[in-house]
Amino acid sequence: MRILNAPHNAFGRKGSAPALVAIGIIEADEADSTTIYTNYRRPDDGTRWRNACRVVRDRVVWASIRDDGSVGRWRDDPLDSVVTFTLDETAVTVVEHYDDGSATRESFPR
Repeated sequence: MRILNAPHNAFGRKGSAPALVAIGIIEADEADSTTIYTNYRRPDDGTRWRNACRVVRDRVVWASIRDDGSVGRWRDDPLDSVVTFTLDETAVTVVEHYDDGSATRESFPR
């Protein structure tokens, strides 16, 4: 799959959240009643990243998992990009909205 027009390939950099999903490298490790824990290995350098993700209505909010297992800062600050999704009968569409008004969008067949 294409990697959108993303200049980088890590969460927190423009164009990255849909891109990581699009190339199929995110794996779900476990979940509890509010949080899904994921991991991925970054293709460009092989670094393993772990995250905690929550869905709040149509928004996906995430935080990094530190090496000691604690959860880092949730990406819900007004200056953070906003990741949303929509579902229809045929696809899931993920959009990452940036504070400059731009966005990246990717749809995935269901």
